Amino acid sequence: MTALKKWLRNFCHRAMLVILTALLIVSAVVFTSCGSITDDEAKDIIRELLPKTYELNDILFGPGLPYEKVPGGTDALLYLPVTKEAPYQNEKELKEATLLVFSPDYAESIFNLIFSGYSIGESESKSDSKGVIFARYFDGDDGILRVNVNFEPIVKKSRTYDLNTIEIISKSNRRIIAKVGSIVDGKADVTVKITFVNTDNGWRVDSATY
Repeated sequence: MTALKKWLRNFCHRAMLVILTALLIVSAVVFTSCGSITDDEAKDIIRELLPKTYELNDILFGPGLPYEKVPGGTDALLYLPVTKEAPYQNEKELKEATLLVFSPDYAESIFNLIFSGYSIGESESKSDSKGVIFARYFDGDDGILRVNVNFEPIVKKSRTYDLNTIEIISKSNRRIIAKVGSIVDGKADVTVKITFVNTDNGWRVDSATY
């Protein structure tokens, strides 16, 4: 009986140690996920990410990628291949670059717009072509990205940011919300509220910056 009591005492002791260790691990994880970074750390993240949006905003929403010109104009052609000098030669490369800067959720909304096109409602004449905006980019049979030469840019002017004007509204290890002064045509423009999220692959921009 004494041996049994001793075994039970040792078993309970080991069980308590396991439970306490598990509780400590869980507490550490919860503390880390719910804790907060400093303002300086948040600003460093923003300073690193925001400039990376400039080129992508131009490609996705602004002037777009350069494409090969053809003799006689492009009136009869809707899509033309990107030039060899274009920074992205296919849809995969452009999507991967986008996901390095923007969050998966925000990037998905971009992909739906840029690579799939969208409907703007049925026209009075019931013509489908008047109710659809065709995709801006798609891969040709040769694997080279094609550009919709008639796509009307969503953004007419490029927007950059004054990284000395960052104001942190809220911050944690999972999300940062900040206000940053923007610049258009070399002049100070509106202050933009921007969200950043910490994904499985690092910090990403989670809202429009154009």
